[in-house]
Parts: sequence; structure tokens; C-alpha cells
Amino acid sequence: MHRDYQNNNQTELENLTGYIVREGEKLGVATPAYRKIYETLKKP
Repeated sequence: MHRDYQNNNQTELENLTGYIVREGEKLGVATPAYRKIYETLKKP
């Protein structure tokens, strides 16, 4: 994923990190580290 991100290729961000954040929200479980990573990497 890191190599893809550096080369502006499609990554698994949504399927891996985004999934954890969304599931945490649904279940009421805080995922602050994943959220920070997700929000940082999601920025163009």
C-alpha cells in the first residue's frame, strides 16, 4: 500500500483502514489511531 500511495496508484485504504473506522463507528468503538491514519492518507 505504501508503494502504491507513493506512486499515486490505487491503494487498499478504503478496504483496510476505512473499513476499521466505519465498523468502529457502527459498533461504538473508538479507533483514534486508525481514524488519524485514514484521514491523513485520504487527503489528496
